Amino acid sequence: MKRWSWLLVALGVPVLGGALFVAWGTTLPVEHTAVATTDVTAPPDVVYDLITDPRRGPEWRADVQRVEIQSDRRWIEHGEEPLILEVRTADRPRRFTTEVVEHPAFGGTWTWELQSNPDGTHVILTEDGVVYDPFFRAVMTAMSWESANIETRLAELNDHFGKTRSSVNREKGL
Repeated sequence: MKRWSWLLVALGVPVLGGALFVAWGTTLPVEHTAVATTDVTAPPDVVYDLITDPRRGPEWRADVQRVEIQSDRRWIEHGEEPLILEVRTADRPRRFTTEVVEHPAFGGTWTWELQSNPDGTHVILTEDGVVYDPFFRAVMTAMSWESANIETRLAELNDHFGKTRSSVNREKGL
């Protein structure tokens, strides 16, 4: 085989592989639901006060460096990139839902459900997300990252309340 033929093969295989990966991504659903649960050692009202106060985000979340409040129901979290969030529901101390707005790559809601238990609070976090880019849908699915963000958030919540071993349970297929 001639030298230029090897070059075509060396360049063509990754390009074809990438194109097939993106093509696979177009077959995946834009919307997804992920659910994770944990138990924290604080009462529901204390947990609720923490998760519903955006100004406290940098206190317990590694991905939030600062927060810019736009109104009592809308704020911008600054971290790796700015993220605009709005409150959709607030039922103290049981339920709180936020929505990602005005983001070109992804969106959706996060719903926190808090249930009192003998040791503190049982937390259920549901992400009803949308991922617009087929490449990122393929990556998310291939790496099983559908619930990675909510699992991280629950682990950080456990860490904040002093639970040394974060136990986060993933529920798939909902």
